[in-house]
Parts: sequence; structure tokens; C-alpha cells
Amino acid sequence: EQLRKFVEAAGEYEAAAKRARFDEDRQRYESLAANAYLLGGRKEDAKRIWTVLAADSKGTVAGEARVRLGEMLATPATDAAVQTKS
Repeated sequence: EQLRKFVEAAGEYEAAAKRARFDEDRQRYESLAANAYLLGGRKEDAKRIWTVLAADSKGTVAGEARVRLGEMLATPATDAAVQTKS
């Protein structure tokens, strides 16, 4: 990531996740992969990973995954939408 090769870093994180012995480690590596994909401009890959992580309610990064998905899916309010709510 420090070399700004985000997509390559994401691939390495995903490989590490596959080799992880514990679920907590796997989920952490997957979250790092999702962040790297997002920084590398591959939003759909990030969304795919965050969606899986968010679905595991007992997962160690489930809360973060739900927040990240919300950030990705949120759309800015338009002036018209704001005025109709007033």
C-alpha cells in the first residue's frame, strides 16, 4: 500500500485471508483488502467483500463493514430533497 499499488496489495491481503488460521485474522485481512480495493478504484470488489463481512453478525469487523457499506451506498442530498422535507 505504501507504494500506492492498492490493487496488488488487495490481492495480497486476500491471499493472506485464505491462509489465515483463525476467522478473526481472515476477516481482518479481508477488511484490509476491501479498503485497498476502494483506494485502488475498484469499488465493486470492495463492496463484494464488505457485503460478506457485514452479513456475519458475530464477525469481528461486521460493524465496520456495515459502516463502510453505508458510506459507499450513501448519496448526497440534493437541494430539492432538502426543501421538500422542510
